[in-house]
Amino acid sequence: MPVTPDWNREAEVSVHLVQEILNAAGLMKRSHVSHWHPEFPIKMPKANGTFIEKRVDFLIEDYRRHIEFLVEIKSAKNRIDAAARFQLQSYLHHAKVKYGILIDPFLLEIYEFTKGHGVLITQFVIEDPNKAEAAGRFLSLFLEKIKMRVIAINASKGGVGKTTLTVNLSYELAKRGNRVLVVDLDDQANASLTLGVNKADEFMQAHTVEEYQVLLDSFNDRKEAIDFIKIGYKGADLQEYKNCIVPAAKAFSTELPEGGKIEVLPSSYRTSIASIPDNPSAPKFLDRGLKKLAGDYDYVLIDTAPSFNLLAWNALYAAQYVLVPSQMEYLSAFGVRNLIQNLRGIQEETDKARGNILGIVPMMTEVAVTLNKVVEDFIKSTVSLQILPRIKRSTYIGQASHKCIPLSLHALHSPQARDVAMQFSVLTDEIIKSIDSLEKKNYKEVVQNG
Repeated sequence: MPVTPDWNREAEVSVHLVQEILNAAGLMKRSHVSHWHPEFPIKMPKANGTFIEKRVDFLIEDYRRHIEFLVEIKSAKNRIDAAARFQLQSYLHHAKVKYGILIDPFLLEIYEFTKGHGVLITQFVIEDPNKAEAAGRFLSLFLEKIKMRVIAINASKGGVGKTTLTVNLSYELAKRGNRVLVVDLDDQANASLTLGVNKADEFMQAHTVEEYQVLLDSFNDRKEAIDFIKIGYKGADLQEYKNCIVPAAKAFSTELPEGGKIEVLPSSYRTSIASIPDNPSAPKFLDRGLKKLAGDYDYVLIDTAPSFNLLAWNALYAAQYVLVPSQMEYLSAFGVRNLIQNLRGIQEETDKARGNILGIVPMMTEVAVTLNKVVEDFIKSTVSLQILPRIKRSTYIGQASHKCIPLSLHALHSPQARDVAMQFSVLTDEIIKSIDSLEKKNYKEVVQNG
């Protein structure tokens, strides 16, 4: 006969309720989808300028949803009260973690630390602490609501339409009501230029070397992607990270539904691996920062340079998913193979929580060129990757890029561009469908193996 837990003891609340809730939410203790840090240490300042170490019951990293949160446990004897809420707020502030959960045998409260305060955003009354499934479903639904999907757009070869794919995919996702962040990690900064945050108009109007130099110098004082990565080294609060992010130009907010938006973590010539501190964890600095943004964005798209340097590793360590734009030429097949080799280490280290290839996007294809189809079939048969809907070569793509507007918006005024614009729409739907299918499959496997 099972022993009834003593809910007056926090240790038993932890084992028999909290851990069961986390398991029911798909956050298994020993799983590639999450990592539990029990008795997580937090440095708290004292009045005399020194620090004292406090410990919160758990820090949970949810790799599948790109979220981290603190968990503080109370008992039936010592329930959630004003003192417990104040304590959690202090932990969130000094740990620089955005979300926190208070749990006692009869109540679950979820807090968000924003603008210097811990704000209660939702709660769940636990009717029977012996049955954790309902509270687990509640937590799971909350985490699904704030989850963030991070996609790196990576190719080992330049000139394959990587930035074109990033920019237009961001707009198509925003058209579907999603909050999108574009991270530009390419020092050529083409995504930043196209999205209207790198003074493209001013550069086109510069008539002298002096005017051009003034514009270049203006980037020195701007926070951008390299600064976002560097503050990941020292740790920072949410606002410091947000100070590096700017809204996309007005053209990329046109025709969007309520809730849809595009913001940019821009780059410039300052985006250099030499600026990143020498540290064994340097490839994971971007991932640290993006976790702070959970709940602010539905999708993060990372535009990478066509090389495997420290910036590219930051993108791939942060990305649950990788899209590979590729021209269907002979050398492209070998580029895809090289990428797969480089991603294996990340997949093994994270137990496939990061660096999973969604598929190949054939770019700039020609309808009448047999070679395109032959190479496409070769890639499909040799590397066993999904070939996603193709984007055909079109002058309208270049026209939209030159105007710094998304192709779908260009097509409103140029009806001939509608067919190629529709290709990006079809591709976006297929990407969303593929991610949904993968996440459902992974969740089912985690629950079955838990």
